[in-house]
Amino acid sequence: SRAEPSPSAGGGGGGGGATGWDAAQACRSNSGSEPETNSCIVRALRSSNGEREMGLLATTYRAMGNRPQALATMRRYMQRYPNGSQYTNFQRYVDANSE
Repeated sequence: SRAEPSPSAGGGGGGGGATGWDAAQACRSNSGSEPETNSCIVRALRSSNGEREMGLLATTYRAMGNRPQALATMRRYMQRYPNGSQYTNFQRYVDANSE
């Protein structure tokens, strides 16, 4: 099954329709350059709190070189999902990049 772009692309973070994850997957298939794709993913997931959404948001910030946002998102993820699939990787990054 193919992820379809949200009909309300660019709209507020409202309910109904595509999830943040679906919107982020649409970003990956629709956007051109890596910076455009990353910005699209951040917009799609900024207010998401699901495990995979927060994980993707954190790794996207890291790929963009946005260390402060990557660290903040990883810390939130680790507090919320102590048994999450990304916990160990994020812990390593936080330990290596904290002041």
